[in-house]
Amino acid sequence: MENANSLPTVPAADAATAASVTSSADAAREPRVGRLVAGVFFGVLVALVAGYVIFTVPGKYFTSATSVRYDARALGIAAGKGALDGDALVVVPDSSGSIIVSVSTDLRSTDYPGVAWQASPLPAGAQARLLWRNDIAPGRLFALEMPIEDGRLQPVVVVHDANWFGKITGLALSVKLPSPAQIRLQGVTAETLSAGAVLTAQVRQWLSLEPWSASSINTVVGSADLPELPLPALLGLAAALTAAITLLLVRWRPAWFAMRLPAALAVTFLAAWFVLDARWQLNLARQVRATLEQYAGKSWREKHIASDDGPLFAFIEKVRATLPPPPARIFIFADSHYLRDRAAYHLYPYNVYFDPSVNTTVPTARLRQGDYVVVYQRRGVQYDPAQQRLRWDGSAPITADLLLADAGAALFRIR
Repeated sequence: MENANSLPTVPAADAATAASVTSSADAAREPRVGRLVAGVFFGVLVALVAGYVIFTVPGKYFTSATSVRYDARALGIAAGKGALDGDALVVVPDSSGSIIVSVSTDLRSTDYPGVAWQASPLPAGAQARLLWRNDIAPGRLFALEMPIEDGRLQPVVVVHDANWFGKITGLALSVKLPSPAQIRLQGVTAETLSAGAVLTAQVRQWLSLEPWSASSINTVVGSADLPELPLPALLGLAAALTAAITLLLVRWRPAWFAMRLPAALAVTFLAAWFVLDARWQLNLARQVRATLEQYAGKSWREKHIASDDGPLFAFIEKVRATLPPPPARIFIFADSHYLRDRAAYHLYPYNVYFDPSVNTTVPTARLRQGDYVVVYQRRGVQYDPAQQRLRWDGSAPITADLLLADAGAALFRIR
C-alpha cells in the first residue's frame, strides 16, 4: 500500500533524459553567451570610435575635397637660411632667431578647416605661428599660435578663426627660437578633417612607428606623436564597458547566460590585450629595422654622431680637446635635463656638476679660478667679450675666458 505522503518516483531512464536535456540546453547556451559578449564588445568599440569622430570633426562630416600636401621642395624661405636634405628642408634662423617659410596655395577655406606643419625638432622655449593670406584681404597677413609638444608642431584647427575665410592664397610658418638651432621641415598639409579623414588619420596614428622611449619596455601608446585617442585607452575602456553592460544584462535577463559568463569576459579582456601586444610586436620589428639603418656598419664615433644627441656629442668632442687632462671641475648649463645628463656622461671622468632634474645654475660665488662652464642651448647666459665678463640668470658677473663657441653652445674658463 502506497504512503499518501510519499513523492512519486521518477524512473531512472526519465531522470537521465531530463539531465541530458538540461545539459544540452546549457551547452547550446554557452556559445550564445560568447557571441553575445563579443557582440557587446564590438558594439561598444564601434560606439566609442563613432563618438570620437562625431565630437572631433570640426567642420563637414562628408566632403568631396581631399587633403592637400605641399612637400619641402615647394617651400620658400622668407627668413633664415636653409637647403634641401633628402625629403626635408633644413633651416637655421637669422640673426634675430627667426625662421619663416612659406608656400603659395589655392585652397577654399571652407574645405580645409585644419593645417598641419611637419617640423622638428623644436627646442624648449620655441614659439611658432601659422600665417596665411586670402583673396578677400590680400594686403593683410593673419596669424594663429601653433602648439608645440615634445619638440613637434601640433596640427591646428583654424576654421574657428574669424579670419579663415575666402580662398587661401598662401600659408607660412613663423618660428622664433630661443637659441641658434636648425629645424627640419618636411612640408605642410591642408586637412579636410572630415569624418573619413579624421578616422583614417587616427588609424594611421595607431599603426605608425613609435620610437623608443622610457616606457617602451611596457607599452606602446600607438602613435608617432601624441594621439587624441590612444589605442590602449580605447580597448581598455571598451572592455570595461562590456563587462558593465553584460553584468546589467545578467540581472535583467539571467536566462540568457550560463556559468561560462566569467570565461567569456576574460576572453574579451585577453583579446584586447592580444591586440595591444601584437601592436607592440609590430612596433618592435619596425624599430629594429630603423635601428639597423641608423647604426649598422658604423664606427663607434659614427654611431654617436648618428644618435639623438649627435650634435651634442660633436660639441663635447671639441670641449674635451680644449680641456686639460682630468681632474677639472666642469659645470653644465642646459635647459633640457636630457642634454645635461648626456653632456655629463660624455665628459666623464671629469668632475662634472649638474642638476639632473631641475634646470638650475650654480651661484657665481661658488665658482673658483680654473673651473669650466659648458653652456648648451641654455637661455639667460650672457657674455661680454670686451670685458670678458660672464653672467647668468641675473647673477653677479664673473671674469671668464671664452674658449670655444658653437651654435647655441660655448665653453668658458673662470679666471
